[in-house]
Amino acid sequence: MAIVDHVNWRELDRLVEAHQRNREAHTPVISLFRWWARRPHAVVGAILDAAIAEFGSESFVVADPFSGGGTVAFEAVRRGLPTYAQELYPWPSLGLAICLGQADTTTFGNAGAWLLHRLESHRRQYWREDKGIRWEITHILRVRIASCLLCQSRIYLFRGI
Repeated sequence: MAIVDHVNWRELDRLVEAHQRNREAHTPVISLFRWWARRPHAVVGAILDAAIAEFGSESFVVADPFSGGGTVAFEAVRRGLPTYAQELYPWPSLGLAICLGQADTTTFGNAGAWLLHRLESHRRQYWREDKGIRWEITHILRVRIASCLLCQSRIYLFRGI
């Protein structure tokens, strides 16, 4: 059986389409940085899953000599595969190392507390209080596309970020 026989092409097409639609406005959670040639994680994941189904996870090591944004390396590490990734350009290499590295939870918590303290004057506008209980608005939903009231065509209220 060939690797391509392990791929659910219809599901992969659906996932890639969703990733491509979202990538102009949303950076995936695992991406601390944008990289110009980032490939959809769904494609890389499907290839790795098919290879695992064909050969078993103990049978190979993933090597990505031109790792760029690190999509291949990240998906391989997510699947517990031994992985080697390198990139000549230092910026994406540092970003990938940060994404794949472990964070000390105490240091991370202290940094978060420091950041919240520094932003407190800006955060106050989002605080609400009722009956002695204070909460903070953490999400604001914005409508990006609306229908024109006259012609029903799509109007972009503001461009993708």
